[in-house]
Amino acid sequence: VGEGQYGRLGQGNSDDLYVPTIISAFQGYVVTQLVTSCGSDGHSMALTETGEVFSWGDGDFGKLGHGNKDYFKHQFKTMFSQASVIFFFLLQLACGFRHSAVVTADGKLLTFGSGESGRLGQRSTSNKMLPERVAALEGYHVGQVSCGLNHTLVLSLDGMFVWAFGDGDYGKLGTGSSTAKYYPQVVVPTLEGLFIEDIAVGCEHVLTLSSTGDVYAWGCNSEGQVTNMHCCKTVHFDKLMLAFIVCQKESKSRVLFSVLF
Repeated sequence: VGEGQYGRLGQGNSDDLYVPTIISAFQGYVVTQLVTSCGSDGHSMALTETGEVFSWGDGDFGKLGHGNKDYFKHQFKTMFSQASVIFFFLLQLACGFRHSAVVTADGKLLTFGSGESGRLGQRSTSNKMLPERVAALEGYHVGQVSCGLNHTLVLSLDGMFVWAFGDGDYGKLGTGSSTAKYYPQVVVPTLEGLFIEDIAVGCEHVLTLSSTGDVYAWGCNSEGQVTNMHCCKTVHFDKLMLAFIVCQKESKSRVLFSVLF
C-alpha cells in the first residue's frame, strides 16, 4: 500500500495502492523476513524459508544486488543466482537509504549499493552492484546487521562485539568521534564486557539492547532520539524486560520498544 513509483510495491507496475494488496509474485513461496528502506526512492528485500532472496524497487547505486543500477524495477528478480543461493544460505537482511546488507547462515556479512562514506565497510567508496563479503570481518561470526542513512552497524553472533562503519556525523558510529570509517570499527569501550542482544539503527542514531535490559543510545539528538551525543548513554528500564528495539529511519526519529512482562 502507498506510492508505487519505481515499482517499490512489487506489483509489476508503478501504480499507487490505497488498500493493502497481496504481492502475487510470492505465490508458491513462504516469506520469512521482509525489510524496506525509509527514504531514497524506495527498495525492499524479502527472504524465503528456502533461503532465496528477492529485491525490488529503485535500483540506483546497485542497492538491489542485481548486478546493475537500473533506476526503474517493475519486475521481481532474485538477488542471487541459483549457484549463489546454494553457496550463501541467508539468515538476515537490512535496507539502508542507498545501500543494503545481508548476513549468511555461516556468519558472513555481504554489502552492496552506494559505497559513499564507507557505508559498505569495503575500505573504499566504490559502489557495489552485487553483494560482496566484508573481508575485514573474516574470522568473526556475524549475527545481525542494521543499516541507517549512510552508516551500518553489525553485531556478532555471540553478542560480544559491535562494529560500525560509514558516515560518522553526530558521533553515530559510537567510536568517540564524528570521522567517517571505511571498514568495521569496534564501538567505544563502553560496551566492552556486555552481552548485546539487539541493535537498531535510525537515520542518524543508534540503539543497542544489553542482556541486562539496558539500552545504550548514541548519535543525533535533535529530536530527543538519544540523551547524550558522541558517546554511549545508558537508559535503564526498571522492572521491564525488553525483547527488542526499533528505530524509525527518518530524520525526526522515534524509538520503539517491545516489552515482555
